[in-house]
Amino acid sequence: MSLSMMWAVIGWLCGWLLQNRVSRLPEWDVHEVYEWNGVNGANGAGMKNIVAPAPIPLSVIIPARNEAANIGKLLNSLLQQKLSNVEIIVVDDGSEDATASLAASNGACVVPTEELPDGWIGKSWACWTGAKTAQGELLVFLDADVELADDALQLLAASQRVNGGLVSVQPYHRMERAYEQLSAFLNLIVVASVGDGDSRSGAFRPCLVCRRDDYFRIGGHEAVRGKVLEHFELGRAFSSEQIPVSNFIGYGKIIFRMYPDGLGSMFRGWSKRFAAGAASTAPFVAFAVSLWLAGAISAVSLVLSPLAGQMQVDDWLLGMGVASYAAYSLQLVLWLRKTGSFKWWTALLYPLPLGLFMLFFAYSLFTTFIRRKVTWKGRVVSMGRRERGKL
Repeated sequence: MSLSMMWAVIGWLCGWLLQNRVSRLPEWDVHEVYEWNGVNGANGAGMKNIVAPAPIPLSVIIPARNEAANIGKLLNSLLQQKLSNVEIIVVDDGSEDATASLAASNGACVVPTEELPDGWIGKSWACWTGAKTAQGELLVFLDADVELADDALQLLAASQRVNGGLVSVQPYHRMERAYEQLSAFLNLIVVASVGDGDSRSGAFRPCLVCRRDDYFRIGGHEAVRGKVLEHFELGRAFSSEQIPVSNFIGYGKIIFRMYPDGLGSMFRGWSKRFAAGAASTAPFVAFAVSLWLAGAISAVSLVLSPLAGQMQVDDWLLGMGVASYAAYSLQLVLWLRKTGSFKWWTALLYPLPLGLFMLFFAYSLFTTFIRRKVTWKGRVVSMGRRERGKL
């Protein structure tokens, strides 16, 4: 077996391990939520009983800066929720468009942020402002580009009740234009890197759910005020206090469309934090991701090298190369369908999104560790020594 073939096989196996790190948001029967007896399942634990969940006051907190193009869809989906007793707070983080007026016209409580204090990242400041304003016992933080199915809040509340602690969800990625398919590897690596929450790997950014008392117990967003990757660090803060973290994919229930304004916006959006995210990933996960990417590249080289005349054409070797390429394509089809509306041909032509991922990652390394600042929505964020020093 050639070295390239060995890498392809090892990487392909790692891909299956990574794919199973996160599951879909459970579709609980919201009239029957399990209460656990708190005993470890390995010691004979089971479900204590089944009870109908009593509605509890719930506050949805939406940090928003220049989100006029997105926030209307989210607020409309919130108004369609089956769950009652919901407080909707939009924290206007210095928007220069119609974000605040659109939010108010859709019935949300609009809270403007005060001037951004030194040492704070804008989003964390907005979330902290909203949390201090909220009256609900359960806090739900949502990005402004998220949309919800009509039972999504019920499912989130049920999942938090069953799992306890912090629940985070990576929304299902809805795509409408061809260039968005190029984000395939970017999506998958985010999902694989964060995982299900058991390995102290943080939480997903767009949707976070927790009890009010747990949030303030760990210090909330104030504890991660200067972190570009505040969701990673917030999840770890919960874990550090022995409060469980559970992460899910929002297939069919929680969706978003990322960067609809063209390839440039997608490039800026993904690049602004990807290298720092890699530096924050658990070492064993980063190693598995690296092997998977190396295997995917090896599978391509096994096909292209003989055809390009770099190797003597051997029917067996070429056949093995085609087989390994097909195996990676099939793996990607099965994985991508869980995370977004990716087409089958995206997996078949996977060298294209893989190449774009490499370009994005290289640029993110430059902006994070050499240029030492990132720009997003009109703000320049400097990467502090501690943020850069995680590599």
